[in-house]
Amino acid sequence: MPDFAPFADPFDLTGVPRLTKVEAARTVSDDCFAALSALKSLEDATAAFKAAVIELRYCATHAEDTALGLDLWQNTLSAMSCRAEIAAVLTVSEGQAGELMEHLATLIRNLPATFTSLRDGAISWGHAVVIADKSLTLRSSGIPEAAITAYEQTLLGKAGCTLCSFRDKARRLRERTQPESITTRTKVAYEQRRIEVQRVHDGMSWLSLYLPAPTVEGIWDQCTFIAKNAQRPSEARNLT
Repeated sequence: MPDFAPFADPFDLTGVPRLTKVEAARTVSDDCFAALSALKSLEDATAAFKAAVIELRYCATHAEDTALGLDLWQNTLSAMSCRAEIAAVLTVSEGQAGELMEHLATLIRNLPATFTSLRDGAISWGHAVVIADKSLTLRSSGIPEAAITAYEQTLLGKAGCTLCSFRDKARRLRERTQPESITTRTKVAYEQRRIEVQRVHDGMSWLSLYLPAPTVEGIWDQCTFIAKNAQRPSEARNLT
């Protein structure tokens, strides 16, 4: 194939175009983008179906417990067993499985529009989790369902952006929707402060702190100050 020039005479547009390397490369590129788009929609739809299966599994456990007349303690053990089984199948921690089940229940039971958008490939799983997480916060604050539905619809209209940007938009919109003052919510959030460790590969781990923003900013500023003062010609490490 020639590199380009689909016509023998570039000014003669009546000739039959010849296949060129440029046209072939552009066709492959277009097909790849179309395939990636289709695969993304398939992944999102698969996430929705997986969510439905997990929720159905939990509902089946609850139905069995009810039929057997289990007491509160037995129900708790049964729910923990269900969560452990799901964690084993998905190869995640039981804590992650529990958080996942909570998000799934919210999506399927309380956010049908979000679940439908996920199933249709209109939004990603990450975007759906953000909506579920923020709506849980609003619902726990006693926000009316009509307001939560309006919050959901507004976020669905803003979902055509990166997950990081979408998370910021969801947070800002939630702040405007909350009836309590920021002082009241901060006091409640303060009780949830914690430290977590995630062990990864090559002998490394991640250490995560969930603390009041001024405390975290102070830690960050102090670390940055120390790192900058350590910069010298003999120091091979970068600021990070």
